[in-house]
Parts: sequence; C-alpha cells; structure tokens
Amino acid sequence: TKKIMGIIPPLSSDPDLAIALCYLYGLGSQEKVCYKNAIPHLQKALDRGIGCCAIFLAKIAKEGLGRKADLEEARKYGIRALESNMMEEANKGDHVAQLACGYLYEWGYGVSYDEKVAISWFQKAAEQGNPIAENVIGVKHHNGEGFTKSYKLAMEWYLRAVKKRVAHSECNIGVLYEFGQGVTQSYSKAKEWHEKAVQQNYPRSLFNLGNMYQSGCGVPRDYEEAKRLYLLASEQCYSSAQVNLGILYWNGFGVSQDFTISMDWFIKAAEFNDPVAQYNLGLMHKFGLGTEQNSNRAIEWFEKSAQQKYPSAQYTLAMHYLTHSNTDLDFPQKSIKYLKLASIDNNHIRAQYELGKLFQEGKNVKQNNEEALKWLYACI
Repeated sequence: TKKIMGIIPPLSSDPDLAIALCYLYGLGSQEKVCYKNAIPHLQKALDRGIGCCAIFLAKIAKEGLGRKADLEEARKYGIRALESNMMEEANKGDHVAQLACGYLYEWGYGVSYDEKVAISWFQKAAEQGNPIAENVIGVKHHNGEGFTKSYKLAMEWYLRAVKKRVAHSECNIGVLYEFGQGVTQSYSKAKEWHEKAVQQNYPRSLFNLGNMYQSGCGVPRDYEEAKRLYLLASEQCYSSAQVNLGILYWNGFGVSQDFTISMDWFIKAAEFNDPVAQYNLGLMHKFGLGTEQNSNRAIEWFEKSAQQKYPSAQYTLAMHYLTHSNTDLDFPQKSIKYLKLASIDNNHIRAQYELGKLFQEGKNVKQNNEEALKWLYACI
C-alpha cells in the first residue's frame, strides 16, 4: 500500500480504493494495470461502506474488464451504489464519488439515463483534478458525446490526465496521432504514447502497438513482437488481441500455420462475445478449417456475430439465404433482412448493390425501381 500510494497523491483516503484505482487506470503507480487485482480491493472497501466502489465493480462487470461481461451483475452493483452514501459524499465534494455518480447516470442504473447530468458530475470531478474524470471528459470530446466533437479539446483533457499517468489517456493520445485526429498523423508519436501505456500493461495499447508491428505501420513488420504484445493483452482478457493471435496462426504469420491453435484463440475471444471471433469461427466451420465442416454450426456463429452488427457476418448470412432461397420459405425474407441491416447499420457497399439488384429484378422482394435506384446510388 505504501509503495503504491507513495508514487502519486492517492485519489482516495481509503487505501483499498486508492490501490484499486491504480490497478484499474494505471495512475503512474509501480503496479501495472490489472483488472483482476482491483476486484478484491474494491470488495474490501465496499464492505467497509465506501459506496462508490460498487460503481467501479459495475464498470468491470459491464465492460468485461479482465473477465466476462455480465450486465445484470453490473446493474446490481449500480443499484447497490445508489442505495449507499455515494450521492451524499458526491454532494459534499468527494471527487471519486462525483466520478462514480457520472457513471451511474451514464448507465441509467437505478436512475433515469441522463447524459447531461452524467457529464455535469464528470466535470465536477475533473474540475477538482480527478485524472480519471479528466480522461472521461476527453473521451466525450473525442467521440462527440454530449459535446460537439473536438479532437483539440480531447487532446487538452488527455494531456491533463497524463500528468498523473492515466494509461487510458496515454493510449488515447496515441490513437489521435495514429489516425491524425486533430494532429499531424505520426506513427512515431503514436508508438511513443502507446509505449507509455504499455509500460503500465494497458491492454488496448498492447493491442494497438501489436497491430502496428503486425501491419508494419510506422515500425518494421515484426510478427514475433506483435505476438508478444498480443499475449500480454490477452492475459487481461482483451478479446481483440486474442482474435489477432488466431489470425497469426490462421495465416502462419511468424508462427507455423495451425488452424487448431487459431480456432482455440477465436474460441477464447468468442467467450467474451467478440463478433470478429464469432465470424471467424463461422468461416472455420463453413470450410472445415481446424474442425469438421459443419454448415449449421457455421450459420450459428454467423448469426451470433450478426446480432452484434458485424458487417461481414450480416452480408455472409444474406448471401447464404439468398443462394438457398428455394430451400426454405423463410430464407427470401432473411436475405432481405440481413442485406438491409448490413446496408443501414454499416453502409456495406456490396450489400447495398445486391439489395438494389433485388429490388430492380423483384427477386425475394416486390419489384420497386425507386427503391432499387436508392440502394444502387448509395453504393457508388
């Protein structure tokens, strides 16, 4: 405890809550980000009556940080926080409780969802120098949530948060440079910022940096280094890293091609409801890679992925049902359903083209030239 709390001013006078926040957010401590390690400290502090700890436990459950997501468990923790003295402490000026109240209204657990109220609580905490809240406000500006999108303001808030080494903000600055959002695009600066977060074991930066090495963006392509970083991220149950490990083994990038190992990684990621993993498992069952060919099992995985609006799954299902329209009375309707979902949800060009052709030809749908032109123009 002394080691951690001696590095930066603690965000809470409660030692367990202070340590837990370090494990959750980094905060420049000698302890690296480790979501699993945060949980017992949050439980201890919650048992002592620190109500806002329930919100951070809810966040872990809601977002699946280091574990499987469980929305019902998250909701229960949110209700428990609401029933505690958290709101009272927030009104007294406790900035960690204010941060927690922001999450409560953002999620709508036990209270009506209210973006404006959520942001007002986040701002109160940020104005007191709470670095986690500063990062949250940065994210809101970055994504245009409750504010007009502004990469400039996002950067300003992130820079405030990184003074206390909030790993999430270090990663977010890396993203701004990686994609040239509000700054001159620079892979070297993106790498520099992601490496800061990697020092704190932040999984998203481990993944992003691994992806740079896998693709050779701004760094020499190095599959071994990519694999090393993905493995570290996967220890934090970061499903995108598990997916990319599966892709390395699928293609034999830096490893011997092995569809069985590839499938194992996709299964791990699918356990965390990752839509890309679900789609890839569908492909493996469809073509018999690493497993016996099984069209029905393939469709099951594609359906799971499509339910999460993954465009490739929506389009693949649409074409499957279109190709087999004569074998089942429901298939024509399903083909149109998934083509529309892919077209509307994801602006999928090939889906828009196929949908336009179907309306033009009157196949599986009533012929409609106006509707056909709408979708054919959309894909131009």
